[in-house]
Amino acid sequence: RVCTVSSGTVNYVGIGTCTMVAHVGAGANYASADGGNQSFSINRAAASTPSITNLPSSGTYGGLFTPTVATDGDGPISLTSSTPRVCAVDPTSSLVAYVAVGTCTLVAHVGTGASYVGADGGNQSFAINRAAASAPSITNLPSSGTFGGSFTPAVTTNGDGQTSVSSATTNVCTVSSGTVNYVGVGTCTLVAHVGTGANYVGADGGNQSFTVISSHSPTSVSVQSVVDGTVLVSWSPPSNNGVTPISSYTATASPGDQTCTTSGTTCTISDLGASTAYTVQVVATNVSGSSLPSTRSIAIYALAASSMKVKVIQFVVPTKSLFTVLAYGAPAKKVVTIAVPGSHKSCTTNAAGQCTVSLSIKNPGSYNALAILGTTTTSSPFYAPSISVPLSAQHGKSFTVAISHAPSIAPVVVTLGDGRVKIAVTNGAGAVSIPVPALIAGLLKVTVSVAGVGFTGSTVLVS
Repeated sequence: RVCTVSSGTVNYVGIGTCTMVAHVGAGANYASADGGNQSFSINRAAASTPSITNLPSSGTYGGLFTPTVATDGDGPISLTSSTPRVCAVDPTSSLVAYVAVGTCTLVAHVGTGASYVGADGGNQSFAINRAAASAPSITNLPSSGTFGGSFTPAVTTNGDGQTSVSSATTNVCTVSSGTVNYVGVGTCTLVAHVGTGANYVGADGGNQSFTVISSHSPTSVSVQSVVDGTVLVSWSPPSNNGVTPISSYTATASPGDQTCTTSGTTCTISDLGASTAYTVQVVATNVSGSSLPSTRSIAIYALAASSMKVKVIQFVVPTKSLFTVLAYGAPAKKVVTIAVPGSHKSCTTNAAGQCTVSLSIKNPGSYNALAILGTTTTSSPFYAPSISVPLSAQHGKSFTVAISHAPSIAPVVVTLGDGRVKIAVTNGAGAVSIPVPALIAGLLKVTVSVAGVGFTGSTVLVS
């Protein structure tokens, strides 16, 4: 196991003590004889210098490679990095990781084995280059912008260089000190960039676009009345006008594209078909241009009024502007939708073709109530006046009731208590003096009626 003899040659086949015995056979004059043991040590051989045979010509930051080491040594193979800040070696797997840009220098090793003494290889080097950065992109790109506004873009990328944004449409938006400014109306196209850093090459992103409008869109588009092929449309102004006031609004009915234009927040669209469901959108315009269209209104039918009618029959709680609205003249057991601006409910007609709902109006004023049955719509005007009554009055004297938002053409009557005092108001707004009869005291109701529809306005303490 240490040494063998073959064809007169002694071969060293293992490490240890090689013991040999010499022999001589019987000859013509001498008998045979055996020599004694003769020993010497067989030591480990020097291993060949280990080297990495698959060393790459270059690497890229963030990459990996698994080295292959060649040597005739029979001990354990290992690898160390002379530049651990550029490339690191996993001591368990010998996997080499590229952790920075620079020159990676590796040394291969073979440990002492059964037959060979360990050995160290020489330095083996290659360059670690910058990696390609991921395409930078703006993560907070707005869905739209308003002329005169701005935003600060946030750029994401794995690149470690300086990030920036440029505008491909400088007539609509410009970039200054990291802020995007909306200088025109149209499509704003931006491109994100990242410069070359320590470990990544710079990169440019793709075009990212959004629309810059002159103002925000109008909101709360609704139909207040539908009579004889016309619709009265109302809306709320945009939440943001941009840098200049709104000069006009255009409401468009679809299909057909019939329009009406106004500087206010209501207008009437005419010449609508009798059997078509229409939706309406509104666009705001200022000197910078036009906004995007508003959200579409609910679908409506512009038909001539049928025998169905609608009217307000009672002011239920005036302080909360709640009204009872009656639809009548419709077929029995039909679902009728009754609406006032900002509120609507449905009810089923009784055998007499009537049904009622309670609806609310936020502010005093003049309005239309609508009743919609299938494709038939009818409307009726009503009024939501407000009154102001003093807390107290003296019997035998007068006190003043202030009335606003009452119609000038419909009779308005103010009644004190059980009706012994009734004063008609004919000017539609203003104040009326109410005389208090003698020998009357206590908390009296002040009731107002408009076109025959009454509600309790308030109370006054008479002493």
